[in-house]
Amino acid sequence: MSDTNDILGRLYGVVLDRKAAPSADSYVCRLLAKGEDKILQKVGEEAVEVILAAKSGGDDALVYELADLAFHAVVLLGSRVIPPERVAAELERRFGTSGVAEKEARPRSCPSVGPRGTPPPGDKAGNSEPPTKDNSPMTITRLSDCSCFSLEKASKAVLAEGAHARVTLWCLEAGQEIHPHAHDGDHAWTIVEGEGWLLTGGAEQPVAAGSFVFAPAGEVHGMRATTPLRFVSVSAG
Repeated sequence: MSDTNDILGRLYGVVLDRKAAPSADSYVCRLLAKGEDKILQKVGEEAVEVILAAKSGGDDALVYELADLAFHAVVLLGSRVIPPERVAAELERRFGTSGVAEKEARPRSCPSVGPRGTPPPGDKAGNSEPPTKDNSPMTITRLSDCSCFSLEKASKAVLAEGAHARVTLWCLEAGQEIHPHAHDGDHAWTIVEGEGWLLTGGAEQPVAAGSFVFAPAGEVHGMRATTPLRFVSVSAG
């Protein structure tokens, strides 16, 4: 059996070669030419295919879809020139560490940068507070630095709030759920990490990082996480 790191490394090398010398008949080149958003879309689609294969397919189907996901993940790494060894090193760093301890060690704040690089005030739990509605400055929030996971239940942190919209980061551990509900105004969810099931009044649809959900006013929707999951909710009104 070939070494996993070796095959990923060779695949990464092919991606870099295609990036340096584009070819019209190369699938990798076409993906790279369409930009990162297209690559992210494919990663999200393949993650959903993995969920579907695990739920209803056999082991062969699951392995096939996992290979597709790994392939597109390596394309993403190559587009940013991030060698797979960095991922291996991160896994090595976590090896032997309790998953609970690793999760608790993650930052719980959501640092935002205002027009002068000044982060907004935070509460005692480290969650950033939304700017006031009056004369609110434009802010930039680094979602990669945001985490509000709780071992007890799904939790949230308000990223921003204005006169017409509220932006919230939701964090769910595997198995946690936001029960189906409806709102008077429109809602939009963007999955930024993890996998789960969108609950729509008795039906379930798989979602993963890169998925976008739009729930019109009055439409029942909820979420159940199958892995640690984060999503951004934007509510109108």
